[in-house]
Amino acid sequence: MDCDVTAGILHSQRVLAEITEMIRTSNIIHKSILNISANDENLDELNFGNKLSLLTGDYLLSTSFRELAGLKCHEVNDLISTCLRDLVEAEFIEPRDEQNRPLPHTPSSCQDITIPNHFEEDVLKVSDALGNAKAEWTLRHLLDGASLLAKCCQGTLMLAEHPESFQRLGYLLGRNIALAWQAHNDILTFSPSKTGPFSLICAPLLFHLQQYPEYHEKIMEQVKCGTLDYDKVRDVVRQGSGIEKTMELQQELAQNALDVLDEFPVTDVRLALKNIINSMKTLLP
Repeated sequence: MDCDVTAGILHSQRVLAEITEMIRTSNIIHKSILNISANDENLDELNFGNKLSLLTGDYLLSTSFRELAGLKCHEVNDLISTCLRDLVEAEFIEPRDEQNRPLPHTPSSCQDITIPNHFEEDVLKVSDALGNAKAEWTLRHLLDGASLLAKCCQGTLMLAEHPESFQRLGYLLGRNIALAWQAHNDILTFSPSKTGPFSLICAPLLFHLQQYPEYHEKIMEQVKCGTLDYDKVRDVVRQGSGIEKTMELQQELAQNALDVLDEFPVTDVRLALKNIINSMKTLLP
């Protein structure tokens, strides 16, 4: 195997990490495309911006899969291809606004919903998860990026020809780290210095809507009318328990990652990963 001795990793693993970042970046760029109409101001500029976003995202995506083919590992190729499927499926989970940005589903009273680790093995109806704060948040963000990191971690172990049981541990480690980091970013959205728009499917807001379902109708009405005051929504969420529940969720996910990491052999790499996860647990504002 072609190994980078100084870093202790295979060259193919480094390439896979670069592929993962290219796929992630292309997805972010594609999301910047706007729905425009003939009546919009600066129509030519908006059209040009959309074309630029589309072509740039397509270029990164095509380049990533060209590099992926160069690894000459069909199993990894298949695995990373399912990441693209996950990213696309995330875009079809409703409700959504006029710009195709995700909106929170009507809260439900059902609390006992578990999102499976592997969708290839366990069947989940999307409608069962929507409306449940924790399940909806997990499903949306797992499909919309967390599975990419999880399967990249799994793929790196495939490239090193580790057994399948060990590959699954890599997937679980990446899954929990990605979701824990997303929960951390959601918490930061409600820090005192933050202003302006934010994702309406962030964990603190979803937990708040679960506790106060009547607030959901008000938000949806304001979104439809284009009058939503994001800073006011922040103030409302800060007064509830949504942020506290998100902190608990983040700690749970980080601990899950540490538990998985305990199954790995004792090495300097494991210690470094453990330090990263522990640092993330203490990054709460």
